[in-house]
Amino acid sequence: MGRLPQTHCKQGHAFTPENTGRSGKSRACLTCQRVRDKLRYRNDPNRREKVLTRARSQRRETTKASPGKSHCRNGHLMSEKNTSWEVAASGAKVRRCRTCKSARNRRRRRLHDKLWNLPHVSRWLPSMGAIL
Repeated sequence: MGRLPQTHCKQGHAFTPENTGRSGKSRACLTCQRVRDKLRYRNDPNRREKVLTRARSQRRETTKASPGKSHCRNGHLMSEKNTSWEVAASGAKVRRCRTCKSARNRRRRRLHDKLWNLPHVSRWLPSMGAIL
């Protein structure tokens, strides 16, 4: 009589179709594999640099593809008149929608004005007259 097929891995995870992968001719528990990968990742001293390098390369690919977009994420047309080129924190040149940028600046100014007109701030203003 032959050996019966296992229903669970050594750690007790069930061999279901969603949790079973192939490793050569044998089955592999995908849950155990994920745990091993996480431990390997955590113990890697160069992990931070690898993640940052991957993120930088993805950002570069995104900014390279950016000129092909015809509209911004808010639906404004990315025409020559409505587009400005800026240098992002990563050093890449990116296109920005002027309409969204002016709306963002308006919101920031409104918030700034709201904060400076609060009662607790206005009592400091006379003493800070020389600084302002």
